[in-house]
Amino acid sequence: MRFRQRPGFTLIELLVVIAIIAVLIALLLPAVQSAREAARRAQCVNNLKQLGLALHNYHSSNDAFPPLAVPVNGVGALTDYQDHWGPSVLLRSLGSMEGQNLYNAFNFQVGCVIGNCDVTGSGNVTVVKSRVNTFICPSSPHSTVFPYSSNYGASIGPQFRWDATQGGIGVGAFSSQISRGIKDFVDGSSNTVVIAEIRTGNAILGSKDHTEFFTKVPWPSNAPSGNGQDQIATNPAGYANNQAYTTACDAARAAGLNELDQAAEFWTLSRTHRGAVVSMLQTPNTPHADCFFNSTHLLSELPAAGANMNSASRSWHSGGVNVLFGDGSVKFIKDSISDRTWFALGTRGAGEVISADSY
Repeated sequence: MRFRQRPGFTLIELLVVIAIIAVLIALLLPAVQSAREAARRAQCVNNLKQLGLALHNYHSSNDAFPPLAVPVNGVGALTDYQDHWGPSVLLRSLGSMEGQNLYNAFNFQVGCVIGNCDVTGSGNVTVVKSRVNTFICPSSPHSTVFPYSSNYGASIGPQFRWDATQGGIGVGAFSSQISRGIKDFVDGSSNTVVIAEIRTGNAILGSKDHTEFFTKVPWPSNAPSGNGQDQIATNPAGYANNQAYTTACDAARAAGLNELDQAAEFWTLSRTHRGAVVSMLQTPNTPHADCFFNSTHLLSELPAAGANMNSASRSWHSGGVNVLFGDGSVKFIKDSISDRTWFALGTRGAGEVISADSY
């Protein structure tokens, strides 16, 4: 009996097939990843639109947007600075969106979130340790590291002083202890950023992925003015100080000095570096480092030094960040925007003329 030998693949043919499959995968994978990122970016835009609706619902009820923070009834030595640990703009907006139950669970009579207060005794621990998906960008890889974080920060504009315990400079959309309405947006609500994307920390020191802050970087002036014009980047003195501070901040990053990697740890918090706050002193996704200086770092400078921050708007999207404007519109701002235009978008009443094709 004769048997026919069935033809099969040769080794060369098999290798060719494997090579073709590998090439196809290599071609398709970036396309799949790009499609997924496009979907995540669209969801991020939707999150900001939800925030915009919430802010305007709040405005309709209160004739103003929420304050950045107000003094709380916590305990601690630095009583004048208790507003640092108070509820954020996001928390106050929660009652005007699909978060009424969580909003109602927060005890505003105590008002304390973390810091110089007893969270466990404040009755707010349930809210503080709650995750709100609307406040987290789907592109963020660190949402599991700090599950109660936020990728969206309330803008204080192009200024260093954020705590505003003495009234503040208030060039941006939000300030401590002050509620501002549409009427205060002299430059136009469509020309003023109210919320911008921020990155959350990864709790890994030395990662240098721009999720970290460097502390104890002092204000460049020998005599800090606290609320003076030299802390606003739109003014000549402030612009020069901004450049000097950026240089000092980059030096601290290069040396790895006093690093903290817990950025935007709590969406409920209005405090710099750990809460949902952003300044607009640096262009989006800048290669420069983020720093802050608190007067508690050098008690001999109380109260003049105040609390200064230089945190850039950052995202995990390629090429720019999503921002929410005062009129409720959401736009993608490219990293290539000039610093002067970015500063102008951060102020609410400085009188700058901004061309639509400049960003």
